[in-house]
Amino acid sequence: TSNKKDSETTIPANTLISTQGVMITKDPKVRYIKGYPDHTFRPEQPITREEVISLLYRLVVNEDKEYTNGTVSMFKDLDANSLSSQAIMYFYQNDLISGYKDGTFKPNNSITRAEFITIIAHFIPEDILDTDITFSDTKNHWASLSIQKATNIGWIKGYEDNTFKPDQLLTRAEVITIMNRILNKENDDSDFLSENSYLDVPKNHWAYEEIMKASK
Repeated sequence: TSNKKDSETTIPANTLISTQGVMITKDPKVRYIKGYPDHTFRPEQPITREEVISLLYRLVVNEDKEYTNGTVSMFKDLDANSLSSQAIMYFYQNDLISGYKDGTFKPNNSITRAEFITIIAHFIPEDILDTDITFSDTKNHWASLSIQKATNIGWIKGYEDNTFKPDQLLTRAEVITIMNRILNKENDDSDFLSENSYLDVPKNHWAYEEIMKASK
């Protein structure tokens, strides 16, 4: 894939751009994740690879997002006609994600903290450096540079014991909390408190406000 981030790329205000020119909006009005048909959100459920790519795809503002090359999926375990397959192929063709050596994507696999950070690290501005490793358990980890850059820019945090737990699975609520931090949704002043339609997200849930700000 040729590098599309060049002088002719116009970067709209309030967006983040990847090294390959994919732009995601930071518009606080955009809701980027959905609940389930049974009116649940399942905040403590591990988020899947497919769900992560789908929520990021909803934030993409590039004009070419609806024109993914080809109609046949590169991965043998994806339905080429599904909406999530279109999102996955768009991110794959723009070098933001990869599949497995056996030709699969494993869309229903849960995603780890390191895997998620590796995807979003593509959108970190190039002037953010990967300085000394902060966490005691990431020094020799394959995703250490992405984790450190995401830490330096303030997108992610570790635990009180100075660990990051890179191979721990991420829940839906945890991903939303990180994404809202990336998108500056703490500045979202919408009346989210009256919008809750989820049976499993009471107002005293630790991520209640984050979920309301992010979900459709």
